[in-house]
Amino acid sequence: MSEIILHHYALSPFAEKIRAMFGYLNLEWQSALTSEMPPRPLLEPLTGGYRRIPVAQIGADIYCDTQTISSQLAKISGKSQLCTKQCDMQVNEFVALVEGDFFFASILYASGIKLNKKIMAQMSFFNLAKLLLDRLKMVRNAATKTAGIKESKQIVNNTLSRIEDQLEQSFLFGPSPNIADFSAYHPVWFIKDLGEKSIMEHFPKTNAWAERIREFGEGTRKEISGEEALSIARAHQPTPIENMQKTHDLIGQLVQIAPCDYGLRPSSGVLEACTEHQYIISREPKETGLIHIHFPREGYQVKQAV
Repeated sequence: MSEIILHHYALSPFAEKIRAMFGYLNLEWQSALTSEMPPRPLLEPLTGGYRRIPVAQIGADIYCDTQTISSQLAKISGKSQLCTKQCDMQVNEFVALVEGDFFFASILYASGIKLNKKIMAQMSFFNLAKLLLDRLKMVRNAATKTAGIKESKQIVNNTLSRIEDQLEQSFLFGPSPNIADFSAYHPVWFIKDLGEKSIMEHFPKTNAWAERIREFGEGTRKEISGEEALSIARAHQPTPIENMQKTHDLIGQLVQIAPCDYGLRPSSGVLEACTEHQYIISREPKETGLIHIHFPREGYQVKQAV
């Protein structure tokens, strides 16, 4: 199996979720840094339009959304607790909370001088202005509306209190981490490490828990270029698809698939498979040859291309 590649950027919260999972699993992985916003000319051939970060790649198989990435990591590592579909309803409800309202509230709550300085260390003032406009446009076009400043403060305080109360053991649901820990960690990381907000002083168990996850590190990382990632895809064939996965009405047809909430830009390709939890489309861009792109079914919609 080809080594896993993560297309990401340093300050991406959801990329931090996956980097922390790499550390927990002590994985060797390849890092393909990309820009904070489109256009991403070296990544777009692999995703067909999808704009969210991170994106994972194993040979000619591309995994969009941390749902599919974490499911693949669970499969690779044999740790089923890293996949929401293998966890109970309580864990799934907690994940939905921290990656929904809490995540969006944390981004707004963490904003300020300290966060801006970290962003400015990564890009020019001009690109910062472009990034802010890009995110503003994405929020305005989102199908779900996010909380304002006052409500975000309340959501952050309430959720941190719930995390604090939940931490009766070393991790949220027991002595070892599961997907809930990594899902809650990245919004906390954004508030605590990037925003450096003093609110964290009021939640000592949450601080200690976040440090335990940070201590996992990020595994063994090797930098590669976007061009190298394309070459790796070109040198491989996608994982074969079983016939039992080819039961959707649109199998074999050109479709568009997009998130239902935000970052609504669709990806287009031929629908090759529909499993219980994933859609898989194929594309054959000139840069790579045949690739398969994996999306979660939950939170995504597929329709016939027109």
